Amino acid sequence: MIAIDRNGCMILPPQALDLMGIKTADQLVMLGSPGELRLLTKEKAAKQLHEAIAKSSPTEAALARTLLSDLEK
Repeated sequence: MIAIDRNGCMILPPQALDLMGIKTADQLVMLGSPGELRLLTKEKAAKQLHEAIAKSSPTEAALARTLLSDLEK
């Protein structure tokens, strides 16, 4: 599930990391509790998930679609 914290940062499940191409600490705004990642903007996350859908395996693309669906709610 994707949520937005009170500072406007997104909280994503750890599976989103690989799909979104997040590899280095400077790509992170802050770390939340274990298993959570907060990204700076909803738009950036949506763009990365769309890219993941286009280039991933069917299983990974399905996960990316689920994450994107949560994001767009």
